[in-house]
Amino acid sequence: MLGASRGGSAAPRIGARDPGIAGLVVFSGGSQAGYEALLASVIRVAERDGVVSDSEQQNIDAVRFWLREINALASGEEPRFPITVRPSYWLDLRAYRPAQTARELDMPLLILHGLRDERLTVADVGGWGRGWGQALIDRENVAFRGYQTHDHVLSDVREDVWLAEDFIEGHVAANVISDIVAWIAGTFPIRLCQDLESWYAGCHGGPGARVGP
Repeated sequence: MLGASRGGSAAPRIGARDPGIAGLVVFSGGSQAGYEALLASVIRVAERDGVVSDSEQQNIDAVRFWLREINALASGEEPRFPITVRPSYWLDLRAYRPAQTARELDMPLLILHGLRDERLTVADVGGWGRGWGQALIDRENVAFRGYQTHDHVLSDVREDVWLAEDFIEGHVAANVISDIVAWIAGTFPIRLCQDLESWYAGCHGGPGARVGP
């Protein structure tokens, strides 16, 4: 099963509920609680061009307000935002930790991330020393791959275009598709995660592996 973006973050929970799934592909999924990563992502996108517009600031303020109210809800207070879904949903989302849930799974995982992903940084994805990596690096059936020129949807983008546009029409890069196919077929990866270069080339966890520079 492949989960992209927030679907990638949700993939471990789906795997926990359905042990019959053969494996999980985490495609640009963060290892943090989704509501925490959302604010950082909104701020990062707004500051991309060096100027935060009025509409962008309003969006940042709105997200901050929602996060405050979710935290208030967790403390037993009455939230001030309109409840369009059950409060239990927000509390569950607040408590969910994708990497910790993934750690409890036996099924294989493939974790993919593009370096030009401005919605999720390397720290968010945890490819090097945090989150996914720290939780899963000692498992041989967990594979990692980072793409130096790919964005959030794992398209290969030029740096000038990446800085200028939010969403660009295009397709998932061919090498990403090839990597997923190879992983399913059992022919990827062939090297142990030991340094940044191995992460960019594709690597797997296990004894002696590490995800730090």
